[in-house]
Amino acid sequence: MTTLYLVDHHDTETLEDEEHDKLIGVYSTLELAERAIAELRGKPGFRDCPEEFWQIVEMKLDEIFEWKDGFV
Repeated sequence: MTTLYLVDHHDTETLEDEEHDKLIGVYSTLELAERAIAELRGKPGFRDCPEEFWQIVEMKLDEIFEWKDGFV
């Protein structure tokens, strides 16, 4: 089974802003995902945000990620 690493930046301090949730990319290894964060961390807009705004989510290809039991 193939594992993918989704990198997301979620700015919880500007929830009114439509750009508060930013998909950065999907990577084949954890190392590449971490490298992407390191590359962007010092850029305008990102550099003033706390560390917890960055997220790496491990996902399995061809597998339901969430909501396996439906939702209410």
